Amino acid sequence: EIQQFLDPEKEFTHQSLMKWFEKINNPLTRFQVKTILGVSIGKERSAIAVAQRLLKVLGLTLVLKERRRVNRGEEATRIYKCCDLNHDDRLAVFDRWLERDEIKDSENNNCAS
Repeated sequence: EIQQFLDPEKEFTHQSLMKWFEKINNPLTRFQVKTILGVSIGKERSAIAVAQRLLKVLGLTLVLKERRRVNRGEEATRIYKCCDLNHDDRLAVFDRWLERDEIKDSENNNCAS
C-alpha cells in the first residue's frame, strides 16, 4: 500500500494512517520489512514515523503541510503530503529526450525511404 503515499493530492495524519499502521505492525510483516528493506518497525513508532522510514528507502519523504487545531485547547494535528516527485523538473528533461529521439527516428525513417 505504499502507492497511497505517491498521490500528490492526498493528505496524511497520524490518525488517518492508523489502519495502515495496524495492518503492517505485526511480527510477520515487521520481520519481512526488516529482511527485505532493512528497515525496523518498532512497536513504539508512530504511523507517520514508519511511513517516513519506508519512504526514505525510495528516496522520498512526507512533507509537513500544516498544523491544524480542530478545537481550542486541543493539540494541533500535523497534516502531511507526499513530497513533490518532480521537484527538480526531471520529468521535463525526460520529455525533451523523448521528443528529440522521436525527431531523430523520424528523420532516419525519411532518409531510409
